[in-house]
Amino acid sequence: MTRIILKKNEERRLFGGHSWVFSNEIDKIEELESDVCISSLFDSRGNFLGKGFYNKHSLIAYRHLTSKEEEIDEKFLFKRLSRANALRKR
Repeated sequence: MTRIILKKNEERRLFGGHSWVFSNEIDKIEELESDVCISSLFDSRGNFLGKGFYNKHSLIAYRHLTSKEEEIDEKFLFKRLSRANALRKR
């Protein structure tokens, strides 16, 4: 899986509730699978921060999906969309 390592202290926005990482906040990318892919995100010390979508061609290079070590698959997306739909029906 593609691994994105952030520059020092760039994780602070994620901890503040933002769900994206700009391309200039990334220190390095390891094991790049394709220009657009699911990736794992790590801080500069190697601590796991989560998983999300990476897009090499976007200024918003990473979009955070989860802080857990879980599969991003059809089941994950169905659960998220079902939860969003239920919230809208309230």
